[in-house]
Amino acid sequence: MKKQLLLRELRSNARHPITSISRKEKIPVTTLYAALKNLEGSVIRKYSSLLGPASKLSRELLLVETRNGSQEIRNLLRESPAVNNLYRTQKGFTAQVFTRNRKEKKRIKKFLEEHNAVFSFHELKEPLAEEIFVPE
Repeated sequence: MKKQLLLRELRSNARHPITSISRKEKIPVTTLYAALKNLEGSVIRKYSSLLGPASKLSRELLLVETRNGSQEIRNLLRESPAVNNLYRTQKGFTAQVFTRNRKEKKRIKKFLEEHNAVFSFHELKEPLAEEIFVPE
């Protein structure tokens, strides 16, 4: 139960000090610290910032879905600085891509066409919910 509570608090604001969570939830700091250490490496993979469509770093956020998954296509998407997340699907890959300009979008599109990839772009307009899952 303490792990779920800690995860919920960290997902709402990962910068919360453990001491303030301890006071708020009336759980000893050492208990929370031990739960956090236990979660690191398994549930908590790394600490990082989350970028969204409203970020000033990007012009638009796209989902690029390929329906054929060659190693070459995977490597291009994986090495592209515009790709935020890359997932293998049953038939190919899905990448979450932040583009700063049309040139970047065209470069990715051209590469996929040159490698006979069957793909589609989906522009993400606005987030309806982000990072809301907390395991039971």
